[in-house]
Amino acid sequence: MLFIERSGTDPYFNLAAEEYFFRNYKEDDVIMLWRNMPSVIIGKHQNPYREINFSYVKENNLPVIRRITGGGTVYHDPGNINFTFIRSLTAPYTIDYDKFLQPVMTILNRLQIPCERSGKSDLTVHQRKISGNSQHLFRNRVLHHGTLLYSTDLQNLHHALVNNSSRYTDKSIRSNPVPVANISKFLVDPPSVETFQQRLAEEIIRSFSPILRVPLRASDEKAIHALSAQKYQTWEWNFGYSPSYQVKVEFTAQGNQIKAVIPVRNGIVQKIHIFEPAPATRWSELFKQMEGLKHEEQSILQYLDAHPELTSNLEMTHQDFVKALF
Repeated sequence: MLFIERSGTDPYFNLAAEEYFFRNYKEDDVIMLWRNMPSVIIGKHQNPYREINFSYVKENNLPVIRRITGGGTVYHDPGNINFTFIRSLTAPYTIDYDKFLQPVMTILNRLQIPCERSGKSDLTVHQRKISGNSQHLFRNRVLHHGTLLYSTDLQNLHHALVNNSSRYTDKSIRSNPVPVANISKFLVDPPSVETFQQRLAEEIIRSFSPILRVPLRASDEKAIHALSAQKYQTWEWNFGYSPSYQVKVEFTAQGNQIKAVIPVRNGIVQKIHIFEPAPATRWSELFKQMEGLKHEEQSILQYLDAHPELTSNLEMTHQDFVKALF
């Protein structure tokens, strides 16, 4: 088993690293500890517009990145420690959280953290969630990863993940918000997050011995950067991969109430259904021209700026119109 050490906090790179080692290190089991800069990480089968506070995320320049495992949306920052186990299984090949959560609980208990299992994949201390976990299974290989809230900015966490999703209709996996807490709050004399991560690493190595502690190889780092650029930094993966959805649009312009439903498939706007005003209006032409565009603020704004005739005399700025679509 390899304990691969890396200290970078680029969230795109770190998520790409998990997939890279999962796909390419087929002869070795792998363990990693890592932290990210502030970012929002969504599950593979989620619609980010239903899971995040889109305005807050945009205003604070938080990356929104899709991972290859299922489950709900989480907030990462340097106060959150992520752990990753990549292992080969013996038949039957099934999702099994006990195999990974029990060792983590044992390690945390040795570090004076009285955690317990809650639900399918959470760890709690005094009924407050400190860890969420998810898995990805392919043939005989499993990737299990989880969060450990140590000194995360919980105010930013709540702001980023509180959303108003009532306008969206889809079959995506929904997050299950629960009360959370930082591990440091349960320690009498909490060390820094860096020191705690080091102690955690030492306990992991002790628990999974024999284990080889190795640095990230230059060739692997180069390949991970390539995967990050080709997949994890792209709109197509992070937003376009979302399950099909519909969004209800309602706003007032020129004294009229505008109502429409925008279907989106693979991130692309489909034929828009207009309810008010009557379809034979300049609004219907505007909505028709949106079909085939990305359901993305910047793409729609760029199109409207290039075709000002579509919005002339509508008494509404492009920015206000686009804001109503999300």
